[in-house]
Amino acid sequence: MQDQIVVSAFWAMVLVIGSIVSPIVVALINRCMDIHKEKIRLQQRRYDEFIAHERELIEQYLRGLIAVQKSSGNDEDVKLLESLYALIPYISSGFYNQLQKYTLHVINGDKVTKEDLLTFSTIGTIFTQALDPQRRKWKWSKWRKKWTYKA
Repeated sequence: MQDQIVVSAFWAMVLVIGSIVSPIVVALINRCMDIHKEKIRLQQRRYDEFIAHERELIEQYLRGLIAVQKSSGNDEDVKLLESLYALIPYISSGFYNQLQKYTLHVINGDKVTKEDLLTFSTIGTIFTQALDPQRRKWKWSKWRKKWTYKA
């Protein structure tokens, strides 16, 4: 009989300790999860700001292209080159070379060739890829004859 009392007292003690420790453990776990969620929110906000800034620079460049083609002033040429140079940190070096070649071609007022149209098509696709929030990898599908992305 005394053994049963000792066992009952042991389980009663386990229940008391569990009821005291359990809320503390739950509070610690909740706090850790809150810190983790806040860290993720901060990363997402930084990423959204980065994408918004990149989108703004690309739009500024494209507006500059339109302004240069509409007028023949030097101010628009300078603004276009400034917007091109502002894009440098956000694009790859190979793409920058294509973009610079096309920009200088537009500034000089040369006639548009088939190669220029292909370059501009590539530029548009790379800008689409840069502005894609999911950062999917776009590629030219020979079979479908259009730009597709890898899932």
